[in-house]
Amino acid sequence: MIPGFVLLFLVAGLDWLAVAKSWKKVEYIAKPAVMLILLGLLALLGGFRSVPLICFGLGIFFSLAGDVFLLVSYARFSERWFFVGLAAFLSAHISYIVGLNTPLPNVSPIWSLGLAVIIALGPRAYCGASLTGCARKACHGWCAR
Repeated sequence: MIPGFVLLFLVAGLDWLAVAKSWKKVEYIAKPAVMLILLGLLALLGGFRSVPLICFGLGIFFSLAGDVFLLVSYARFSERWFFVGLAAFLSAHISYIVGLNTPLPNVSPIWSLGLAVIIALGPRAYCGASLTGCARKACHGWCAR
């Protein structure tokens, strides 16, 4: 389990570095690889035995598809893939919403508090990245349009 998470964080870091340094070929491989590793970790650790896990698996799959379609669109192979990528991300968000609104078994308050802290720190990390300009580069110029 730990080696899988280490691999996930290494590949995600490589993707961020590739975006910051404009290494397009590395980014085209690293960005989808992060989602594939995440999907693999979900399959290995949780399986798809419950409705929330199935929804999260679908959300990760649609997020992977959206990443690929937007990368293809950004590479200027065809602008039509941009809207397909947006549709894939919309499907991912719907899957995540359904998964998060499915009742879960009773969980201890300590576990819930820890999870809430981790979720709350996520936007802070993103805002810190946007202050350095990495997030603006990550949108591949779509933000300016």
